[in-house]
Amino acid sequence: GAPYLNAEKVAADLNSQNLPGVRFDTHPFTPTAKGHKFQGQPCQGILVTINDRTQFDPILTGLHFIQTIHRHHPTEYTKEDRFATLIGDPEVWKELTEVGVAPESILEGWKPELERFKKTRQKYLIPEYKE
Repeated sequence: GAPYLNAEKVAADLNSQNLPGVRFDTHPFTPTAKGHKFQGQPCQGILVTINDRTQFDPILTGLHFIQTIHRHHPTEYTKEDRFATLIGDPEVWKELTEVGVAPESILEGWKPELERFKKTRQKYLIPEYKE
């Protein structure tokens, strides 16, 4: 959240995308942690409620979340460096925010690498967790 965030519009936009297993509501708060960027300032936030964990896709939801907030606040929400560090690929930020690539397309592009990872990890899984 942030003081500039129009949480009502962002939450409505996210809900209109019908992401599986999740819904979004507004959540006002005031950060109290020392050193927080918005310490003591009233902020608007988004409350994320997982209502079906079997359907919820956290990666897809996160990509939509980033794209939607940036669409509503393109000049304030410019966390390219932090996002690139967290996701490991600075191009994804550009694809989501500048090019407008659908999050589903980004996930589709990751599938081959994900499948290789799943295959490699099988020999390290505890038997009851093997696919």
